[in-house]
Order: sequence, then C-alpha cells, then structure tokens
Amino acid sequence: VLPVPHPPPPPPPPPTGASNLSAAAPVAAEDLVTPTIIPRFVPSTTSAMMHALGRLSSLHNLPVHSHLSESPGEIEWVKQLHPESSSYGDVYYQHGLMHERTYMAHCVHCSRGERSLMRDTGCGVIHCPNSNFMLKSGVCDVRRLLCEGVKVGLGTDIAGGCSSSMFESIRQCIIASRTASFGHAPKDEEEEIAEAVGASEAISVAAGSSAMEKR
Repeated sequence: VLPVPHPPPPPPPPPTGASNLSAAAPVAAEDLVTPTIIPRFVPSTTSAMMHALGRLSSLHNLPVHSHLSESPGEIEWVKQLHPESSSYGDVYYQHGLMHERTYMAHCVHCSRGERSLMRDTGCGVIHCPNSNFMLKSGVCDVRRLLCEGVKVGLGTDIAGGCSSSMFESIRQCIIASRTASFGHAPKDEEEEIAEAVGASEAISVAAGSSAMEKR
C-alpha cells in the first residue's frame, strides 16, 4: 500500500502592523552562517508567533529548528495546549514550520504518523543521545527512522547533556541504537527489532550525510 502524501499546510495569516519583510534578500544556499528560525518548542510559543515564524521561514527560505516529542510529559502538555491538532508534529505543520528545511531535536517518542509526516515534508531529526540519556527522556530508534526514510543528523545538546564532543555523541548514538535493538516499540505499534546502527553509520549521521542527503 502506497503512503498517502500529506496535503500542504494552510498558509499562515498575514502579520499585523506595518512590516517590510519582503524587502530582505533571501539567504544564499552557500552561506556558511545562516540565520535560523528557532521557536523554543510549542509550549513556550503562541500560535500567533508560530504563524509569524512560519511566514518568515517561507518568505526568506530560512531553516527551522525546534524540539519534538522529547518526553511523554511534553507530548501530553502539547495535546492540552493544541487539542485541534492530531499530534505534536502536526502543530508545527499547521503553522508552516515543518518542511524540507526543518530539523527537530530529539524525536524520541514520535508516533508512526509523525514519522510519516517528517518523511513526507522532508523534515529532519537531530538525534541527541547524550541529552536523552541524561534527562531520562528515552531512547530514539535511529534505525527505525532511517528505514522509514526520515533524515537523521547528530547533535550534542550540551544544555541537557554532559559533553560538547561530537565523538562522544557518536559513541552514545551507537549505545542508544544497540539499546533500541533490544526492543522497545511504542505501545500502539508492533515490535520490529532491527539491527543496531554501527560505527560507520553513526559517523555518517554525525557528518550530516543522512540529514542532508535530501536537501
């Protein structure tokens, strides 16, 4: 059965007040330093602000970075704040903040629907195993994401972790993937135990080859 593609999100409402956003030049793809739209996460960002940020991202072709499904408590919080949305990821999608230039940190507890949404929109995952372990958020199944066609990159998230070393993140990525291979599927899904990510794949993820291959 072929997956049903997600429809394009509704356009964000026009900003209020005077603005000259259209006068700014788009960001060049080859720029080494790129301004990025970074809403902290859904619970700390109003709907009006998210719509405005989605408009900025579209208007200036800017990347977006935020957090998604890091912990069960966070997911439940978002459900209470946005009962009109089908999932945590759908909140970003409906506000124009999930597209091929979007990279979401953590994604430990993403549902099948959220993973399909990320695949269909081209949104990437930034895996932060060190932080996930230190904060007891859970274990992100990188193999599952890769097999389902989701882009994956590697981050340190030093605010929640204990090391800024990318080498340490590579090591933790391998440990997390081996842990995931023991089996810990979400309660609403069948268990699919897959081979753990190895050293060469972890290095590729750290180098951004998986996260960047579809840009």
